[in-house]
Amino acid sequence: PRSTLFPYTTLFRSAVTQLSEAVPLDPDFASAHANLAAALAGQGKLDEAIPHFLIATQLQPDNPEAHFNLGLAYLNNREPEKAAAAFSEELRLSPNEPKGHYRLAEALRAQNKLPEAVFQYRETLRLTPQFPQAKKELDEILAAHSQLH
Repeated sequence: PRSTLFPYTTLFRSAVTQLSEAVPLDPDFASAHANLAAALAGQGKLDEAIPHFLIATQLQPDNPEAHFNLGLAYLNNREPEKAAAAFSEELRLSPNEPKGHYRLAEALRAQNKLPEAVFQYRETLRLTPQFPQAKKELDEILAAHSQLH
């Protein structure tokens, strides 16, 4: 049987082809860079996606979604320091975004900055009390490090 990802793989390949042709037509069009980056990331090509996510944040520095997407790419590329910086910028622009706090907590935890991660998990839960993954990860840290309560 075919993989359930097959239709998405084909879709991403098609999108990358079309967007790769579109970006040079208007290199200052942030959405084209963001969409190309998303399609590349969907193919697992994070090293190719990240420069386009960066361009999108440079072209639209006040767009919190651009910084969030850049942070996700860095996090998935195992670059937690850069991810934390991108999520921090997203939260500067949109401080009440629970997913931003959650992803920042993940990036901080990956750097073993546990007190800061605990704070961000708590912020996530303050904003969205029904966020089971944030609760689970916070509980894991607190169980392993009783001094952080």
